[in-house]
Amino acid sequence: MSAAGRIDTITEHVFFWNSRKILTMAAQLCKRYKDVQNRIAEAEQEWNQFWETEGMEFRRTDIERWHEDIVKLAQGQCDIANGSDASEFFQVAQKIEGVRSLSGYTTTVNDTMAHLTGTSLLFSEATKHVSDEEKLLLRKAVLLQKFPSLTEEEIFERGQREVADCKQHSLQQEIEATCYSIEVRKVASGKEADSSKRRIKLRNKNIKERKKIEALLDVHRQVSELSSHPEYTCTVQQAEKRTFPWNSDGRMMEATTVLKKKAVDIEMLKKRLAEELPLIKKDMHNYLLYYMDVCDGIESDIEFLTRNYGKDGKLEMRRKGMVHARDQLIKGTIMFRKALKHEWDDLQLELDYYILSENVLTQREDAEEEDKTDENIESEYESEDDNADG
Repeated sequence: MSAAGRIDTITEHVFFWNSRKILTMAAQLCKRYKDVQNRIAEAEQEWNQFWETEGMEFRRTDIERWHEDIVKLAQGQCDIANGSDASEFFQVAQKIEGVRSLSGYTTTVNDTMAHLTGTSLLFSEATKHVSDEEKLLLRKAVLLQKFPSLTEEEIFERGQREVADCKQHSLQQEIEATCYSIEVRKVASGKEADSSKRRIKLRNKNIKERKKIEALLDVHRQVSELSSHPEYTCTVQQAEKRTFPWNSDGRMMEATTVLKKKAVDIEMLKKRLAEELPLIKKDMHNYLLYYMDVCDGIESDIEFLTRNYGKDGKLEMRRKGMVHARDQLIKGTIMFRKALKHEWDDLQLELDYYILSENVLTQREDAEEEDKTDENIESEYESEDDNADG
């Protein structure tokens, strides 16, 4: 194939697919509208089934709190031991140890030496932390007064255990969420073709997530040794099977991360689908408005050409364009009225002038009913899409 032939072939394909999009746009909008309606019904059924089975021990009002928990988990936030005095004492004591180790560095190195060695930023940060030592010592003394019956070592150990418990719980949530994400991707990749790029991306993502789980389990094991539940160690095999030891000790008083994420996913799907319906209706409205504007523009051109030039090629092209625009307008009106039903009046469009009369729609509808039903129309476009993808 020559270069010119290649360009002509590509141009013909572009013209064909663009014209196909134009001619089938009304049918595709109706198909999208019906698909979203069906998916909303399925999501609502899944939502009710979830609360009747997995979420029966909890209240539906918990979903807002679960949503906040999932967002915090995604952002890596963790409320350290709910801000208890013992946990704060542990953190202040650790900061004081860090400041004292930095004080040796700030006394041996000055600002000039830091500039010469390219560590001016490190030196300024270290100086800032060292200057906070007095505030930290004062805060430590205030916290000590809140535990008159305990020694400093006992308060430190209690705070360390509380912080470890909180970190352990945070790691458990992240491990559960990561394992659940891997399971979801495995199901999604199974629906893709073997050579699909999306399938390859999902598999590569799962490989990275499995490495992440191994790292999280290693940190979890180290933290568990300092926590109140050192027995809550988990292996990679247990994580892959999602049999976590911290969820196997009787009735759950708090929902697991997987349960929260599943409920939040269903709720967000319902919201997204509910937002998509008005957008499709707006696309239908814009479709009809566009062809109404096209008809107005072509009509003014026809009047001008008829008045000044009489019959010529341009006039015939404009008339042909008017026939096409009105045909698309009538087709869209028929399909949209069937799809929207009682919601058709929400579009609030005056179409009588453009589609001549209600009899035109009735005749077109009767003719189409004789040729094929709505189901045949949908299957026709679905088969065309499948053939095109193939």
